[in-house]
Amino acid sequence: DVKLLDRGYAAVMSQVVESGAAPHFTELAAKLEIGLDEARELVHELVAITPGWTHPGTDYLASFPPFNLQPTHYRVTIDGAQRWHAQCGFEAMAIRWLVPGRAVRVDAP
Repeated sequence: DVKLLDRGYAAVMSQVVESGAAPHFTELAAKLEIGLDEARELVHELVAITPGWTHPGTDYLASFPPFNLQPTHYRVTIDGAQRWHAQCGFEAMAIRWLVPGRAVRVDAP
């Protein structure tokens, strides 16, 4: 269901941009008004169509490009708040288009 994939992608990305953390599939189920099994499957479908991944053996999003949801050495600060990490240096540059008009800084050793 392409419309559900679009809604799911937007919901995950919106929460990651806002908070620096991905929603659990139970939160996605409530937000999208779908069942828990459908939301769990949606997480894995979203990962399958992006270069992201779940933590091995779980339903927890670990990377949702351009963000990595676990700390990396690509630290991203938006408007003075450092809550985000990029998947890699190249992906770090893509974060800017997600937050128009906001100051973005990427620190990497």
